[in-house]
Amino acid sequence: MTSDPQTPQSPAQPRARRSLSCVLILGGAGVAWAISTAVHGYTMWPHIPMDISANDPATRAAFDAVVRRHVLWHLIIGAAPLLAALAFIPLVCKRRI
Repeated sequence: MTSDPQTPQSPAQPRARRSLSCVLILGGAGVAWAISTAVHGYTMWPHIPMDISANDPATRAAFDAVVRRHVLWHLIIGAAPLLAALAFIPLVCKRRI
């Protein structure tokens, strides 16, 4: 038997896509929020006042802790809306054919 069994193929159906404009709006809003948070974090960067010794180990440790907290806090505030927008794209942006 040399016959090649042909499997019936389904007719070509277009794939459902998400609305590109909706994805761009949500992604753009998330990126704009992250950029504005980064700018705010940069302008509000902690500093050591001139009347305090920057060479004191206790002052240096406290300053390093403040900088870590500042970076972590702005990272969370900046990334959370972007990640939430990416998570909610399937719910907000309806599929179209």
